Amino acid sequence: MSERNIDVTRLVKHVTVASSVLSIFPILFTSLTLTQDQLLASIPLIFLIAVLHEAVHVLALRVLGLRFRISLSPTLVAVKILNVLTYRDYVITALSPQTITATLLVIYVLHHSNLMLLLSIVHIFMSSLDVAMCIYLYRYRMYRFKICEDDCGRILITIV
Repeated sequence: MSERNIDVTRLVKHVTVASSVLSIFPILFTSLTLTQDQLLASIPLIFLIAVLHEAVHVLALRVLGLRFRISLSPTLVAVKILNVLTYRDYVITALSPQTITATLLVIYVLHHSNLMLLLSIVHIFMSSLDVAMCIYLYRYRMYRFKICEDDCGRILITIV
């Protein structure tokens, strides 16, 4: 296969919008069972989980020996991979933060803490793009690829 670019900008936008809209219902349902103090406590915890989520991506990238850059914006912290990847490397990097979800769910089961359930639901929706990209890239699992952004802000996957 010769080198080619695949524009996944629409996939990214659709998954982001869908996960944002769909996350409202379980979050609202779960939050109804929380006290006001627990709801207030959840706000900084959600921010902490977002930072921890990106830190786990960074840890996975370091373990795999891949180069990356951390991108900051007022509403988003993201890790951009600079190397050409195999599908295996991408899946390990993308799904490694699910250890956070598993930990939150174990705490929920052991302590029946609805706050932990809320945080695990929020984290699952935070991870929806990672999961969607793993599913989308499965068709290219036999190739190496690079994920990049062009000058127009489009997200491209270059198959090499």
